[in-house]
Amino acid sequence: MWLIVYFKLYFPNGNATNYLFAIKMLVVFNILMV
Repeated sequence: MWLIVYFKLYFPNGNATNYLFAIKMLVVFNILMV
């Protein structure tokens, strides 16, 4: 959950591309953690 806040702070502009990139990174991170 904290990762979502982290990406919001990392991408303050909230661009669609950055948002999609953040989601992809979240998915990859979750897979690696599992």
